[in-house]
Amino acid sequence: MLNVTKVTCLVGLLTIVSCTGSDGLTEAPKQTRQILDAADRFASYDARRPRRTAGEVAERVLALATIVDPTTVTAHEDLVSAFENAQIRGIEPAWLARPIPARPNVAVDYHLETDDLRVSDMSLVQDYDSPAAVDENSAREVFHRAFEALVSAGIVRRNDYDLTREHVGYTKHGSGSTIDGVTTESAPQISEYHFRVRRLLDNIEFANELVKISIHATGRISRVRVVGAEVGARVGSLKARVLSDADLRSRFAKDYPNGYAEWNQVLYAFGGEENSGVIEPKHVFSFSTVTESDNSTVVSRRKEVRYAITSNDAEPEIWPAPKPDDIGDSRTP
Repeated sequence: MLNVTKVTCLVGLLTIVSCTGSDGLTEAPKQTRQILDAADRFASYDARRPRRTAGEVAERVLALATIVDPTTVTAHEDLVSAFENAQIRGIEPAWLARPIPARPNVAVDYHLETDDLRVSDMSLVQDYDSPAAVDENSAREVFHRAFEALVSAGIVRRNDYDLTREHVGYTKHGSGSTIDGVTTESAPQISEYHFRVRRLLDNIEFANELVKISIHATGRISRVRVVGAEVGARVGSLKARVLSDADLRSRFAKDYPNGYAEWNQVLYAFGGEENSGVIEPKHVFSFSTVTESDNSTVVSRRKEVRYAITSNDAEPEIWPAPKPDDIGDSRTP
């Protein structure tokens, strides 16, 4: 097992974001095994990122902002103007960061190329001190209601998602001090629950289309994220899966003896930096490499390797792609 803890200091407060993962040799969860066993034959699809107009982006921003803060009152034209001005200045592809007029606590981030829209209530995101008013089950109920609000607003289609296939993450924080050589620390407390669901294609998750909703410890919605894609018709005939889950876990262990996978599963996904094309399922490992140097443990940045499930001869994809000619780029194959 691999336990990773990221500690960030924020104005004297220790914010601890914890996650627990497993190495590439451990057995996949029962639900994942059932899904993989059922995917002996699969289809390929045409898919692409939507290229939205400023007006379409503004409509989606208003829908998400209303879920995050129901008191949001913003003119549609103001948002259209803000995004149009950014496009005129040539900020593409890029993150467009915009506050909501008259609601400075609500921040909007939108990536034009990947159709990744994030609306956050920063007064909650930055609130680590309020006592917890909800547990995970109560937060899940809020997540379900927020998801239904997205459906009602026409942002997502209910039948594309299965909420029982959610992934739950947490933001935890703790504080500590050292006085006269004596250190005291408080137990980490959950400040946010993060619920993520991906779109399903033939019961297999599509990595590039998802909904993520965060619930603050107070029970209020702190963030809503929607990443969009458009999936067209099937391409060609059904293909047979040749390599099993166990086959590919063994290959990962051989290719990356110092690699530790945070997660691994079969996913549909765009290849590399592409935002359109034919997609088919691949077995994806999200991992870091761990090495020893000068009596210290060095953990690399997270990356992905994607293996074809139809042939061992296919070259695996690495994401982000290695750029060995770039000075300081540590993303080696």
